[in-house]
Amino acid sequence: MNDPMNGAVLFALGVAALLSVVVFLTGGRKSKAVRKTLLDRLSECMPLVRGDVSRRRDCIIRLDTLLGKSLEYAGVRGETVGDRLKNARGLFDRDRYNQLWEAHKLRNRLVHEQVEMGSSETERAASVFNYAIRKLLK
Repeated sequence: MNDPMNGAVLFALGVAALLSVVVFLTGGRKSKAVRKTLLDRLSECMPLVRGDVSRRRDCIIRLDTLLGKSLEYAGVRGETVGDRLKNARGLFDRDRYNQLWEAHKLRNRLVHEQVEMGSSETERAASVFNYAIRKLLK
């Protein structure tokens, strides 16, 4: 048996184990920081729901962005919010999932078609986004 070879292998395994622990611990702190940031942004955004048309529009756009980041935080893959939402079908019951798609489509209409929306429509979409984001960040 080659003792220097065994020593080198053991050393390499020890370094790999140490790096794994450091990555795990650092990743945990980062995840907590990301979660807190997303929840803080959610709290900042929700009062905009009862604002004027411009604030309501801004709120829905922000909430959709937060949804995308929350899906990413939860490990859902995809390049866009829509892609991630397609891959998140199993995370929500059918009704909630469909409501979430409607809220996302509202955001798309606001951005691409310059439509206006009423306060009740905004509140409904914001409520759906709020529920989904909080569920994903648990």
